[in-house]
Amino acid sequence: MEKSDPSHIKKPANKPMTNKVTCKKTNPATIKKRDPEMGRKTTNPAAAFKENKGAGKTAAPSKTGIPAKPGIQDKPKIPAKPRMPVKSSIPVKPAIPLKGAKNVYDPKSREIKKACAASKKWESSILWQTKILRRISKGFVLKITLKCLISAAVAVSIVLACIFGLSQRSKETALITSSQDISIVAEQNIAHITPGDPSSKDTLYVTTDYAMENVSLRYCWYKGDVEIKGAEGNSLSNSYFRKGDLIKAAITPFNDKTEGKPITSQTVKIKNSPPVIRSVDIEPKTIYTNTDIRARVDAKDHDLDSVRFQYRWIKNGSVIYAQESESLPGYEFIKGDAIQIEATPFDGEGYGKPVRSDFFIVNNSPPEIISRPPSLLDHNGAFVYQVIAKDIDNDRITFSIPPNIKIKDMKIDPSRGLLTWEIPDDIKPGDYRIEILARDNDGGEASQWFNLNIRFNQPNRKSE
Repeated sequence: MEKSDPSHIKKPANKPMTNKVTCKKTNPATIKKRDPEMGRKTTNPAAAFKENKGAGKTAAPSKTGIPAKPGIQDKPKIPAKPRMPVKSSIPVKPAIPLKGAKNVYDPKSREIKKACAASKKWESSILWQTKILRRISKGFVLKITLKCLISAAVAVSIVLACIFGLSQRSKETALITSSQDISIVAEQNIAHITPGDPSSKDTLYVTTDYAMENVSLRYCWYKGDVEIKGAEGNSLSNSYFRKGDLIKAAITPFNDKTEGKPITSQTVKIKNSPPVIRSVDIEPKTIYTNTDIRARVDAKDHDLDSVRFQYRWIKNGSVIYAQESESLPGYEFIKGDAIQIEATPFDGEGYGKPVRSDFFIVNNSPPEIISRPPSLLDHNGAFVYQVIAKDIDNDRITFSIPPNIKIKDMKIDPSRGLLTWEIPDDIKPGDYRIEILARDNDGGEASQWFNLNIRFNQPNRKSE
């Protein structure tokens, strides 16, 4: 047996070594895991299937010339436990049977393995998508809720701002809290003095359309350019001015913080005050026909001017005299007339209001006895007296002797007024009181009395 020379044996040519490393993508399904029960590395069912397929074959010679260890591939392979399917709320598509496959559930079928792997990938992707969608939906809902809350808050704030702005706007003209606002409002308002054409007897008032809250007003009155001392408030009494004075007022708004500009009113001139009649009367108050009457007037002039009067005498509603005379002659009226006087005052600048008196009725005038008794007896020794009376009102007159005069045989004719007394012989000397009455139809009467002295056949009369 010849020994071979090792030197003659052809050695393989030395190839240069390279640092090139090829990396292949690893399928997650083929990653080996350690089985805690068996204490060895296992693979998923697909990897186990590949390992079982090559079982029983001898190892192929190594390309590097190093012989493989005998018996490694001959060891029996323990199949790994199949993984439990992952429960998911998303339905998993069932496996589609392949054409030409005898049994779709045959674990040795490569198509079924590929389908199972694809199904698991699809299921895992669906699970991740579901989780992502849930997170996104939760975040979206939170964002939408937050935006809604922010929008609602903004809307409420806008509404409150509008309400507050309107309320503030409505109070602008009434509520003033700064000097600028007070000044602006003061410039836009004007004070007015009423009455606009005052007289010396009027009371002046100042008004303004300046309506405010929490703001006070200070009033100042001026006579010309001089402030009237003691005049406060929105009214001025007539005791502070006289005829011809120039009066104006100023209103100053103020509050506890500041004071605005004064609001000045117009200037008014005090005019003459006409005189005023207090009362009108007639004297005498009892009026008879042919009795002169006169007017009595009480008047007052606020400016202390002298007052004259114009009169109008009115009889039964008609004016009979219009003059400055204060008297009316009695022949201008008769019994039963209604007399009235109207007086108008005048102070040299203006007339006052005319005033009329009450009605005065002309009363009945009583008759008047105008005759006087005789001083001697007649030739028969009797006392004869013709009483003569007259009545201004032309009433009928009746004559009589009062009942208290009791003289025997003394008589008087009621219509003619002839008094006769036959003196008896047995009469006692002395003074005898004689009284005669004359009465008209309206109750007016007149009387005359006298004393008749009788002395011993020498009668003598004595009248008073």
